[in-house]
Amino acid sequence: MHTELKLVFVANLHQILEYKMLAKKVVSGPEVLSLNYPPERDGTAKQGFFHKQSSPGGFFNPHTNFKDLEYEQGARALARYIEELVAQPGAKAYQEIVVIGSPKLMGQFRKQEPKAANPYLRTITKNLLDHRPLTHIKEVLPVMVRAT
Repeated sequence: MHTELKLVFVANLHQILEYKMLAKKVVSGPEVLSLNYPPERDGTAKQGFFHKQSSPGGFFNPHTNFKDLEYEQGARALARYIEELVAQPGAKAYQEIVVIGSPKLMGQFRKQEPKAANPYLRTITKNLLDHRPLTHIKEVLPVMVRAT
């Protein structure tokens, strides 16, 4: 009998819950990981039209939605974490890595998706962290992450 070991991340903007599943059963978790990412200035913050040369008041475009920037940075931090995890020698034990998050976060994550994890990475768009107790997440994971 072949049993699949899966690594499941349930994420929102500020934290990641990491679960390990064997077949259809949660065997460990949640391990709470923090997404304390530093603010980045790699093209997301652009010189605005106003005050172009005279002051630093134009760091962001006047129409910048800062919540969107936060989702982009959170997705980038999550993608980097998974990329670093996949690069470790023990990562080959996992048959599948599943990332579950809110629609906005998953949209940004798919743009940043780590290429190394691509063959066995699956994303599920569902907001599990913001309004539910942690015990509920452990109950619904086997249903959401069913054996394929």
